[in-house]
Amino acid sequence: MNALNARGHFHEIKECVVWKERCTEVRKMLEGYGNVREDIDTAIDLMGCIEILNEQVLDSDVSLRFNPENHPYDIIAEYIGCGNINKMDAFGVFVTSIAEKVECDVGNLQVLPNSEKGITFAEYMLAIAMHEVRHRLQSRRLVRMFTYASAEFCEDRSLSSLINRTFIAFSTKKREYESEGKSKEFIRYRINDLEFDAQIVVSYVISKLQEGITRKEMTTLIRLEL
Repeated sequence: MNALNARGHFHEIKECVVWKERCTEVRKMLEGYGNVREDIDTAIDLMGCIEILNEQVLDSDVSLRFNPENHPYDIIAEYIGCGNINKMDAFGVFVTSIAEKVECDVGNLQVLPNSEKGITFAEYMLAIAMHEVRHRLQSRRLVRMFTYASAEFCEDRSLSSLINRTFIAFSTKKREYESEGKSKEFIRYRINDLEFDAQIVVSYVISKLQEGITRKEMTTLIRLEL
């Protein structure tokens, strides 16, 4: 899959020599660790989405980290807050089996009830990027997060429904993890207030993208709050 197609709404930005040189360096590094081409391509596509979206929503002072291994809690990307104003925040992508994981996840994203469209591979890649940038907004306390109680105060009935459905989905997933014998640390990492808020916003924005909103409107909606 072409990286520019995967980034969809940002196709005009990264066609530059510097970006291509950086991708070449990353590719050589990951090939040296034994990562396969499909995973490397997907990881580079995803990091491109994250970097561009971060620039548009916040700023560009972040470190980009490619990890050739799996994350211990089986995620494919993460935001890493430094907690120090003299150091950069970071975004990380975990390369091993990333292509297969993204392919398997397509279709699992919560969408609004009035959406009849499934989610494409490219939209899901963008959804992951939005999820991580939302975590950076959370960390910087630039947004008020959604909680399960937010549904009570939503004038938008479809958003209220989405919040309720996502709360049910999170509760169900937590029980599944417990029945599978996942550790308490694993469950806390995957099921928490930060993840709930990010899921709400990403689901809402993806549904609006499918309705035809512009890139500028999309980047504004990533700051969505009541």
